[in-house]
Amino acid sequence: RADQAGEQVSAARVEAGTRREQLAAARRELTRVSEEVSEVERRRRDAQAHAERARGAIEQHRASIAEAQSAVEAARTRAASLVEQTTATRESLASATADAEEIGSRLVGAREEATRVERNWHSLEVARREVEVKREHAEERTLEDLGLDLAAEFDEYRMVIAPGDVELLHRDDAQAVAGELAAEIKKLGNVNLDAIEEESQLEGRNEDLIAQVADLDDARARLIELIERLNVASRERFEETFTTVRENFAGSNGMFRRLFGGGKAEVRLMPLVKEIDGEKVQTDEVDWLESGVEVIARPPGKEPRSINQLSGGEKTMTAVALLLSIFQSKPSCFCVLDEVDAALDDANVERYTNVVRSFTDRSHFIVITHNKRTMQAADRLYGITMQERGVSKRVTVKVDEVMADGGIKASAVQREDAQPASEADSQPSMRDALASMRQETEPVEA
Repeated sequence: RADQAGEQVSAARVEAGTRREQLAAARRELTRVSEEVSEVERRRRDAQAHAERARGAIEQHRASIAEAQSAVEAARTRAASLVEQTTATRESLASATADAEEIGSRLVGAREEATRVERNWHSLEVARREVEVKREHAEERTLEDLGLDLAAEFDEYRMVIAPGDVELLHRDDAQAVAGELAAEIKKLGNVNLDAIEEESQLEGRNEDLIAQVADLDDARARLIELIERLNVASRERFEETFTTVRENFAGSNGMFRRLFGGGKAEVRLMPLVKEIDGEKVQTDEVDWLESGVEVIARPPGKEPRSINQLSGGEKTMTAVALLLSIFQSKPSCFCVLDEVDAALDDANVERYTNVVRSFTDRSHFIVITHNKRTMQAADRLYGITMQERGVSKRVTVKVDEVMADGGIKASAVQREDAQPASEADSQPSMRDALASMRQETEPVEA
């Protein structure tokens, strides 16, 4: 069935091709018939014009006949009264009749001549129109092929200067000029027919690029203006913040003096380094947005020096002082300090914890430490203990519920005893946690 259907489809395609060929032939025939109809219509109009002229001539003949009939009637009327003169005037009548016949023959000849002249004039008009159509077609071909407007480029080509005044071209000279132009065109080689379209596309692309460049220039101007505004705002805000932080850090009641118990410190901008003649030279210029920040610290009993020349503990204390100075100008909700006190001795740890404690009214501090003095200053301890080997448990201790002798307040014991059994089993008691902390050789990670 598929093969049969394929054969039917092939036959249908062949039939469709035949029908298309018949349709194309019918369209060509229709075009030819339309052209013949147009030609017949033109001939009909010419015949109508000729018939109109013939009707005019017939009317003239009828008028002449009417006039002749009137003359005959008048002659008959006069014939009754001039019967006696008929004999005398017969010879005159005969000669007048001969003259009338001659005039009639001349009239017929004149009418035939007028018809011939009219026919010739019509032929000349048709020929003139054909020549004009050919000329227009030649101008269009010249404009399409060569892009040359003859009427606009050559004044001598304008044949009709004024109505009735015609200037003719010399055929030999025109052919010679045409031959020269044809030779020059042949020397140009093949004509790129897509050049005009490519030129239009390139022109459109050029306009698009010009518009894009204008947009980029506009965007660049706006960005430059925005950068200048941001630089001004950033410079003002940084200068204000830097001044505040410097006062909080190095002032008479600044964080540095509070942590070190004296001494002096300074936070200043570093001079710019510019390249002059291929060499980097340090200048005295300072830019709030480009200059680096240098910290000068002089702990009590030492000379002023850069922070890089301080010991580990001094660096830690200086860094904490700077950090808390920044907090003092703009506090943060939370602060995480990871092993900050690792390089501090007991006296410095005491100062460190006291300063951190003074900030707890505006920020929450999460301190990761192994130092027992830092743990004593905390409000709550979180650690990991191992009461059984290989089993780790989390321990939470509220330091304010532990008494000076190591005992636990009664309120905390009562609250612990009131916990559900499941919760009490899942977490170690505070007593066990404190006992484990005393027994461990390593401090609890808090």
